[in-house]
Amino acid sequence: MFIHHYTKASTLPLILASGKIRFTRADLLDDASEMPFETAHLLPQHYFISSWTNADKEQSGQWYRYGDLDRGIRISLPSSPFSFNLLDGTFPDGRSHGIRLTKIEAPFSLATMLGNGYVLMPYSTEMRSDFAGCVEYVKDPATWAEDFYRTTDKETLIDNSGRLGRIKSVFWCDQSEFRFVLMAYKGPELSGEVSHEEYGNAFSDLYKACKANGQSNPASEVKFIDLPLRENIFNELVITLGPCISDEDRERVVEAMVRYAPAGRIHDSALNIRNKGSATFKS
Repeated sequence: MFIHHYTKASTLPLILASGKIRFTRADLLDDASEMPFETAHLLPQHYFISSWTNADKEQSGQWYRYGDLDRGIRISLPSSPFSFNLLDGTFPDGRSHGIRLTKIEAPFSLATMLGNGYVLMPYSTEMRSDFAGCVEYVKDPATWAEDFYRTTDKETLIDNSGRLGRIKSVFWCDQSEFRFVLMAYKGPELSGEVSHEEYGNAFSDLYKACKANGQSNPASEVKFIDLPLRENIFNELVITLGPCISDEDRERVVEAMVRYAPAGRIHDSALNIRNKGSATFKS
């Protein structure tokens, strides 16, 4: 199965050069009714989302809303575009606060997990199935979400974090959305170049200070997280050019594909958009 993402043409060279897909913090998404919860331990800001659609047929609404008013592109990739890694170990050792990983498969490496200002959380032992899936469209997202978490003064227990991140109002059902869901907590503001031990010690100190201030699981302040794609994924990449794409953007897309994804394919949109120029009337 292929999934599809409508976006501006200028986004493609950035994705191809970096080999990464951007996840957006949930409270910045366009549906104000999703992620309808806020507890002492769980916030919408803990979630980061990458939105796609599994509708193979081109959608005029997607082209207009997300595809730069029909002037952008549609990116098509296999539905499992990320590499899974086995995470195991405890860091830092001998500290009161830290992270323990017990042979957990996650769609990121340990180096990616320890971000600058955030720490990705493998929220499930079954992330191969929980990480990605179709959005559930419901009449009342707030009531529906209550079935997936239970909260007390001491903790919040979540039955399925991935599914909790895939609940939207029925008003958006025409999008046939397929999304990937990450969870992240606040982390040390350190680059990935530091050692795991140094990062772990900074993490321990940060959470010790948070606990002293009465904070639990603080949310990261970053707005976006970029997740690496699996190796050679661009060999399967298909780009559809928007029905109103400019000649300049068309050329940029072709140049980027030749440079970074020569095995990928480029197609023109099947949509036929009427000329939107102004009409002239004579009396």
